[in-house]
Amino acid sequence: MAGNFYRGSLSPLARAIPNQKIPVATLPLHYQRGLNGKAFGLGICGRTTGGWHYDPSTKLFKQAAAYEARVEAKGLLIEPATTNVCLQSRTLSTSPWVNSGTAMSQTETGIDGSSNTAWVLEDDATGSTEFIYQVLSIPNDSNTNIFSIFIKKTKSPQQYHPCFQFSIGGGSSEKTGIVQFNTFTGSIAYDPSHPTDNHGVMDYGQWWRVFICIDNNSTGNTIGVVYIYPANTAVIGGTGTVAAIGSIIVDMAQVELNKTVPTSPLVTTTSSVSRTTDAGLYTWTLPTGVSSLLTSSGTMICLLTPGFNASEMQTNSQGIISFNSSAHSMMLLSTDNDGVVYSFDSTTYIAGLGDWKRSVPLIYCIRWGFVDDGSRFEFGVFNGIEWWWGDSALFDGSWDSVGTLYLGSENIYPFHLQNVNFYTLLSQTEVEALCGSLIETLSPSTGYYVTGDDDEFIIGDDDAYIVSDS
Repeated sequence: MAGNFYRGSLSPLARAIPNQKIPVATLPLHYQRGLNGKAFGLGICGRTTGGWHYDPSTKLFKQAAAYEARVEAKGLLIEPATTNVCLQSRTLSTSPWVNSGTAMSQTETGIDGSSNTAWVLEDDATGSTEFIYQVLSIPNDSNTNIFSIFIKKTKSPQQYHPCFQFSIGGGSSEKTGIVQFNTFTGSIAYDPSHPTDNHGVMDYGQWWRVFICIDNNSTGNTIGVVYIYPANTAVIGGTGTVAAIGSIIVDMAQVELNKTVPTSPLVTTTSSVSRTTDAGLYTWTLPTGVSSLLTSSGTMICLLTPGFNASEMQTNSQGIISFNSSAHSMMLLSTDNDGVVYSFDSTTYIAGLGDWKRSVPLIYCIRWGFVDDGSRFEFGVFNGIEWWWGDSALFDGSWDSVGTLYLGSENIYPFHLQNVNFYTLLSQTEVEALCGSLIETLSPSTGYYVTGDDDEFIIGDDDAYIVSDS
């Protein structure tokens, strides 16, 4: 999927544009400035406690109101259940955090715009290494655990760069991962002596979010320790030095167990804090015109941005767009073949695309009810340059019998979904012309574009994107 492509809202698909097909119905899951990120057309979200999400109009995180859909620039955010086991996530001078010589002050504006919530951490000793750390409990298993923290961008290069460490121990085979980070450019690399199992950085306006993944190994490790070093090395990917001095601004430390990617922030104090899954919380009562398509023939087009790589799927599968709960899944992810996107009509699976990347948006299309040696259905994927059409299969005759669409059924990984559009049956040529004309009208300033390497991104200022991955 390497190459250059542009991304923007799919909302033009719902407008009357010459030479474009008009959808029978659109679920408009795109962010609208000034509307506080609310989605329209959805059934009531079942989350009574809201949840944090990134508002691209303010470039700050916000707490969603009860029953409010969390819509970001990439679309509706749908996340799995998780727990932040890192205590005092915004009060880094409070136990169980331990300070080893670091000068600290909680005097900076945080990721949500609140005054005096972010911390200035400074290593001012040229002859010793200063840092803060926290010890926490982890299960003795083989799962992946992730440590993440927000760090304020700097407007000029620093002489020495900070580093972040995640260690697990207490058993017969301990592990440590260390990453070094450039707060000016966003470049990241692991310490040559302590590689991670995965790491990366995400861009959130004025902030970066750095994360480190460590896989446990079922050897008795039940102790986790996270470290923050304000100054460590003069060269990213080089050796740390005790001569390093400097300061950083950080906010919102988070450790999630049995997770391969960070989810939205969870504030903790004296105990861990959990968030329930978004699975089953978003439903859409289908218009009559769509219900009739689902029992005959039609076309669905949407834009999906996964929050994880295909290879990071560990167990189970999850629905993306489903009917009658999960019995019929127009789009679902599966652990088969490293996370292929499938379509399932309750009888037959057809494959979409397996080699997709975290934060790389793709347009997906399902066509059903076309005649080719019987009534058939097929899956198409568009990366902004070319279409990939999978093999067709016999269609069992109906997607739905209850008139309700579910978003994120049985969700176990985060993703963004944007503008679900239903049309009458379109040919492959009509679908390609429709989405091709959309892509051609976009400007790079509306989002971001990929340049060659799938893991290297030019950053726009309207949302959060991965800029580097291990």
